[in-house]
Amino acid sequence: MDELDLFLFLGIEGSGRKTSVLDIIEGYYSKEKKVSILLHESESFKMDEHDRIEVILYRMSPGKILFPNGIPSNNLIFILGPGRGSCIEFLENVRDWTVSKKIKVSKIITMAHMEKILAHNKVARWYDAAIHFSDIIFLNNREPKKDKEIRKFIERYTQDLSMPCLFEFVKKDRIKNPALAIEGSPRRTSQAFDEQEFDMDLSDVIITDENDENLGDDEAFLSEFQNAAEPYFEKLPNGRRIKEIPDITEFLS
Repeated sequence: MDELDLFLFLGIEGSGRKTSVLDIIEGYYSKEKKVSILLHESESFKMDEHDRIEVILYRMSPGKILFPNGIPSNNLIFILGPGRGSCIEFLENVRDWTVSKKIKVSKIITMAHMEKILAHNKVARWYDAAIHFSDIIFLNNREPKKDKEIRKFIERYTQDLSMPCLFEFVKKDRIKNPALAIEGSPRRTSQAFDEQEFDMDLSDVIITDENDENLGDDEAFLSEFQNAAEPYFEKLPNGRRIKEIPDITEFLS
């Protein structure tokens, strides 16, 4: 198989992940291009009218993505993060999986459910984490007469936090310019999915402390080193994340 072209889609349930990934595929790629969409096993996606698109269900375990019904057969892949779960658990598992398979993530795309973001602080905090990793954010589910609040929402990231990611409006439930999601260099704040600076050969290295006691195998050390470079992946000794994000299932139908 040729080199993979891998895209990640983030967003809560109802934010338009499924319709938007189809907009991008149909609006940017030729009809002959075959595509794999990876969907969490808790969700469904009817694709009867799209013969060139295969849907593969996945489940997650620490550091892995498992495909109980077969692996993707195409070299253009879109992975949709779970719409009701933690985007950080998903991203960390994908990061570890892509490192182990030496796969590069091209772009990370987030569908923002603006109605719920503006109404619920917990949902806004969930999206803080997603946007930290994203190259482009499509603003969807906008309420009338909320332009001022939405403008402040964008300015918080682009001006107050100086984030390089792009923000684009979804108009009439469609992505009008899919090239924004596909083309260009990464614009994400997080470097967790950049070219792996830590993808080094540690086979001949023994990690010790000041008392010259072995601290563990090289893979465990490498994983800990990578997580220290990404604050959302760092954990306390008790296993809890230093930067926790809230459970948002109570706000979903």
